[in-house]
Amino acid sequence: MTCPELVSHRSANRNLSVDIDFTRYMRLHPEGKKLILGWFNRAWEMRNKKDAHCFEPFIFLWIAFNAWAACVTGLDEDSKWKTALMEHNETCNKFDEFLKRNNSNILASNFYDVWPIFKSQ
Repeated sequence: MTCPELVSHRSANRNLSVDIDFTRYMRLHPEGKKLILGWFNRAWEMRNKKDAHCFEPFIFLWIAFNAWAACVTGLDEDSKWKTALMEHNETCNKFDEFLKRNNSNILASNFYDVWPIFKSQ
C-alpha cells in the first residue's frame, strides 16, 4: 500500500485545509511530550508480544500516535487529522520512502489481512 492508495480512501473532509507543523510537538509543554513519549515507550518495550498479548502494545502505540497527530495537525478528530496527514505531500513522500527501505509494505499487508477491525457505530 502506498500513500496515493491511502489518499484514495479519503473521507468527506477532502477539502480540509490544515497547516501541519511538525515543530508543534517540539514546542509542546514538557509534560505533554513526556506523556506521548511514555505511551510510545510502553508500546516499544512490548513490541515483541505474541498473539493474544499484542493488543496492549498496539493500543499504547495508537494512543501515542493519536496524541502526536492531533498535536502536529491541531485537529482533535481522528478522521480529520488522518485526512490532513494523508493529504500532506511531505508526509506521503516520507511514508513511501520508509516502505521502500524497510519492506514494510509486506508487513502492512500481512497486518491488514488479519486485523479484527469491524465497523462499529
